[in-house]
Amino acid sequence: MADAIAFVHLNRLLGKFKLSIEECAFTELVKCYVGNNRDLLDRCGEKCWPIFERQLASHDFRLLITLGVKTLAIINCQLNIDLQIGFIRSVEIGRKKYSVLPIYHPSPINPTNHANNLKIFKRFSNARLSSLVA
Repeated sequence: MADAIAFVHLNRLLGKFKLSIEECAFTELVKCYVGNNRDLLDRCGEKCWPIFERQLASHDFRLLITLGVKTLAIINCQLNIDLQIGFIRSVEIGRKKYSVLPIYHPSPINPTNHANNLKIFKRFSNARLSSLVA
């Protein structure tokens, strides 16, 4: 049920750009099952990074929207960069350039995340984000 609500939140954000999750590719960065042991996420993220790079290389993605502070921390660690939630930055991953927009995780567990994500998306014009995904 929580995933369904998260998808509704994502669709509301993407709808502004005439997109939906049904038209976009998405994946989990961490492929391992960690259960409630979130301490394993960093190590699993490191081990799963090559899989993530192969997934990115399999298509011509231009915009990556990352979900949540933990995913952002893993990406920052793996790429030795300092991406910040709410700001688009050009990033090289596996010899390809991507525009990356980190946002808060749309989970209904923290309802303020959706409101904060709406603020992030309102800062960008339709043309700016749409040009990244066209």
